[in-house]
Order: sequence, then structure tokens, then C-alpha cells
Amino acid sequence: MMRRWRLGPAVGVGLIWAFLILFLIYPLGRIFYDAVTDEAGRWTLANFREFFTDRFYLRSLVNSMILGVATVISASVLGIAVAFLLVRYDFRSSRRRSWACWVSPSSWAARAR
Repeated sequence: MMRRWRLGPAVGVGLIWAFLILFLIYPLGRIFYDAVTDEAGRWTLANFREFFTDRFYLRSLVNSMILGVATVISASVLGIAVAFLLVRYDFRSSRRRSWACWVSPSSWAARAR
């Protein structure tokens, strides 16, 4: 018996791959190519040397790393605190609805009804 291909899922998967290639793979590939080539298109690491020797770029890198670490720490502390509260204490509403309000602020409006 011959198996039929359904067109719907194939089109959906194709659209997802097209979106990923257009908006993720191509831009990242272009950034990498621009980082390792000069204006003439020759392979070079001079851009990295310039980046790591310029104080402005190093300060920007350090600031970005500090912001990233601070964001991870604060989100982790908040997430652990919320998880502790949800596990340890019994809230008046049902577990599922209470949990959804902590995870998704947009569900607050639904809970208010």
C-alpha cells in the first residue's frame, strides 16, 4: 500500500525552515563572515585584534557581561523564591490557576474574572 504525503505539514515545516534560515542562520553567518574578513574579502583576524585592543569595545564587553550575569542571578533568585512559595504554601485558588498567574502575567486578567 502506497503512503500518501499530506501537503499541510510539509508546507508548515518548510515555512519554519525558511523563517529560521532567513532570520537566524543568514544573519549569524553574515556576522561571522564580516568578523573574519576585511573590506576586500580576504580572511583576517585583524577585526578581533582591533576589538580586544580598543578600550571602548572592552568596556562595552565588560558592561554586557555584568548585565548578563546580573540578569541571570536576579531571575534565578526570583524564580527560586516563586517556586518555593508555590510548593510550600497552599493558595486559596486552585494550584493550576495560581501557578499560571506566576508564570504568565497575561493570565492575571483571566484570573480576575
